[in-house]
Amino acid sequence: MKKLFAALLGLTLSGATAVAQPNVAPDSLAAMGCMKLLECTEDVVTITDVSQFVDNHGHFWADDDLKEIQQLIQGLTEVGVEVYVGDDRYFPPNHRGLYYTDVNKMFLNEWHMRDSIALIEVLRHEAWHAAQDCMAGTLDNSLIAIVFNDEVIPSSIKVLTEARYGMIARGAIPWEQEAFYVATKPGMTVNALNACAAGNMWETYKPTPMTREWLVKNNYIK
Repeated sequence: MKKLFAALLGLTLSGATAVAQPNVAPDSLAAMGCMKLLECTEDVVTITDVSQFVDNHGHFWADDDLKEIQQLIQGLTEVGVEVYVGDDRYFPPNHRGLYYTDVNKMFLNEWHMRDSIALIEVLRHEAWHAAQDCMAGTLDNSLIAIVFNDEVIPSSIKVLTEARYGMIARGAIPWEQEAFYVATKPGMTVNALNACAAGNMWETYKPTPMTREWLVKNNYIK
């Protein structure tokens, strides 16, 4: 990450510039895990406002996109998700963003955030996983639940998700195809985060039969 990013944002995490961090191979799962645990904090920056992206990369987003990016950041904050931008070396190849259900932290790959389309789509995508986390009862557990019935997802999105995950993580397809779908839909993820924050997730989005069974069994709904 450009040193300018950390300077403009005001700080790196936990005084990282003065504390030695673990020596991990770049672009590896170990580097990703080190960032997740906030043991690797050099060039990892907390995001709290859209102006941080504008200050670092320039004002090349449309005003509507800037508004939605801010709404996404605020929505994530309201439901208890921490948002970070990390240097490309902490991400395995082709990873643009990550959301961890067990620690409620999101990490965005700074290299890809220089693209105006990539930033908002990755943010929508990863924030949708937080909405799925909320759908599974609460962000305090490490579970996620699908929000839409399968027929809502367009066939083109299903083909895309199959191509990306079919050989490596087939079990993730139901959740990922939703996230790919909403990534192209302005406002959809913001609305889901707002429903989660307001405590009416299951009124706004009717749970699928399996999700409802889980929610009733665990006393989230009757």
